[in-house]
Amino acid sequence: MILIIDKFRSVDNRYNGGIVVERDIHLLLQMYGVHNAANLCEDAILISGNEFIQRKNIVNILPHLGSIFGSSNHKVTASLFVKRYSLYIAALEIMSKYNKGIDIPLSQIFIDYKYTKLAVYIPSGISEVCWKGERNEWRNEIIRKLFAEHLTIIIEALSHETKLPRSTMWAHIAFYVHVMYKKWIEKEKNEVLKKQLQEDFYFLVHKAPAKWFGEIGCNPLKIQFCHFPHPVEKNESVVLRKVCCMNYKAGRTCYTCPRISNTERVKKIMDVYQKA
Repeated sequence: MILIIDKFRSVDNRYNGGIVVERDIHLLLQMYGVHNAANLCEDAILISGNEFIQRKNIVNILPHLGSIFGSSNHKVTASLFVKRYSLYIAALEIMSKYNKGIDIPLSQIFIDYKYTKLAVYIPSGISEVCWKGERNEWRNEIIRKLFAEHLTIIIEALSHETKLPRSTMWAHIAFYVHVMYKKWIEKEKNEVLKKQLQEDFYFLVHKAPAKWFGEIGCNPLKIQFCHFPHPVEKNESVVLRKVCCMNYKAGRTCYTCPRISNTERVKKIMDVYQKA
């Protein structure tokens, strides 16, 4: 379990002479809950990414998404869906650590809500956009598509239907972008790749234009997070959320929640360790 976040894991990689040697990109995707559509079960119950693009059926799919999270409140469901939708983190890791882009249009993804865990399915023949030419231009286009043509569409559709503030959902995205890049940078031993991770993170937070993020009117990744000393792990810290994800309304409370006291936070972290 990752100490500063209890959601995502990452696949190790090696950087050799400027060329990233991949272990298995599909394995990495699976670790983020992203699967090959060729492996779909016959009894899968699916929501298409087109639902977010067309905005015609959001009100009908919210109860199905809510069944995954144990939520009947549409605002809570929208918040928890964005919090747990991890395809973008997988795409960023593949870009920043493997120098590959994955081209997955929102229209081609499917979400299986049959079980209690969010499962995202993508086409079996996903298009890999390899780095050619000037890397910054390549990176910027990968990020533009990921945000402007994917995440922003999802957030705008959910906000339009549920009236949940866009800022709440973008705060979830920002939290994981900050936490995961922090972890990747700290753990990376190769100085060339570490510098690349730092540059990609800087662009995301400080340079990505506001127009990629829809009607929120700014770059919502450009925020700072508070840290809490980890009660068990020496020299580790817990990154605290800026905005509550409302998980408590579904019967659970996160130890990164800004609503709880530090005493409660320590107790919840200790509970996690005792169950591990």
